[in-house]
Amino acid sequence: MTELFTGLADLFTAILDNDAWMMNEALSAPAGYAAGALLMIAGVPLLLGIFRLVPLLDDNLERWVVIVSYLVITAIIFVEVIRRFVFQVQAPWSTTLPPYLFLIMTWFGASYNAKLRSHLSFDEVRAKLPPAGQFACIALDTALWLGLALVVVTTTLRQTT
Repeated sequence: MTELFTGLADLFTAILDNDAWMMNEALSAPAGYAAGALLMIAGVPLLLGIFRLVPLLDDNLERWVVIVSYLVITAIIFVEVIRRFVFQVQAPWSTTLPPYLFLIMTWFGASYNAKLRSHLSFDEVRAKLPPAGQFACIALDTALWLGLALVVVTTTLRQTT
């Protein structure tokens, strides 16, 4: 337990010192997941407040992020293939950015389908369960999605510091 608090203190100190190396080291420790959980606990009410103020965002954000990400990936690949084979030049970031955009696209796509309850729902099985079994499935879904979100947030923090 003291290792966790020491890791969080190291991360906080690294953030205050604006030391990217130490931030990455602190996020690589088990305290990185605690920092991700704290960020999620603070960020979720903020996002819910924004979504309540701007319902258009709540209705369309995931779809637009997926569409824009896909179009940007397509444009980068199209332009860079032409540049590579016709002009023999290529932007160094053109092979790095599309995979990151693909990750963003899949995260938001999964989020959108989870919001619609259409992502890995197994409706036929759940419909045959008693109410307690259906509730247990919903609780398991929630725990799995929160765990996945924690992994995504923590990994993203590690990659961007």
